[in-house]
Amino acid sequence: MRLIADYHHWTGWIVHISGQTDKFVHVQVGLIIWLVGAAITGRRLGSFVPLGVVLLAEIGNEILDRLYYGNWNWPDTIGDAASTWAWPIVLTIVLAIDHRRRKWWPGSALRQPVVTLRGEQDDATPPAPARSVG
Repeated sequence: MRLIADYHHWTGWIVHISGQTDKFVHVQVGLIIWLVGAAITGRRLGSFVPLGVVLLAEIGNEILDRLYYGNWNWPDTIGDAASTWAWPIVLTIVLAIDHRRRKWWPGSALRQPVVTLRGEQDDATPPAPARSVG
């Protein structure tokens, strides 16, 4: 039970030092977890794996809140989840659609090579032909 109380103390401290509302902090932390989840797993931000990390982290946070307070506070729980998940969900969908558009829309003037975090070029994009001088 001490671990749960310590976790609640630290989350309250983070909200306090930010000087913002807890919903604003949920938005920021959701985006940070999303970015860290992509970096750790090596997946694109348009992949649903980093989004899954955010979803699980927020569910865990709400379970710890439930254990600390002894009951569910549904308006707060729903607001926290919506604040944490909103932008990662929207950005994941937009980036997933953009990735598929670039990969499967042949001849598109908008098609650009997709480079991963590891610096590899996407196989779907052929290299530019070499030009000869003269």
